[in-house]
Parts: sequence; structure tokens; C-alpha cells
Amino acid sequence: MASRAKATILDIAREAGVSKSTVSLVLQGSGLIRPETAVKVRKAIEDVGYVYNRGAANLRKAHSNV
Repeated sequence: MASRAKATILDIAREAGVSKSTVSLVLQGSGLIRPETAVKVRKAIEDVGYVYNRGAANLRKAHSNV
């Protein structure tokens, strides 16, 4: 795992051996990713201790839906 306190999508991608885009699609529940790849990414998510941060996601968007 990465040496920083919070895991990132890049950490997951490196652990799973996939791209950041693939990790993002798995997190979004996209059907474009093969089930085997999604399982590998989900395992990497658990292994690195990734926690989705809704607040950070809202900051990236133009609006927060509040």
C-alpha cells in the first residue's frame, strides 16, 4: 500500500494492475468492465483500505446537488 494515510484511486490501480479509468468505472458500477476485472479491483480496494469521499467528489463537480 502507499505510504500516505489515505489510499487513492491511483493506489488501487497500481495494486490491481489496471488504469485509473478502470478503477473509476468499477466504483461507478459501470457494466463496461469485465466481471473478473471488477473483482480484482474490488479486492484491491479492500487491500489498500480505500474509502470513497463524497465531499471530495462534490468538490470536483460543478454543483453539489445540495
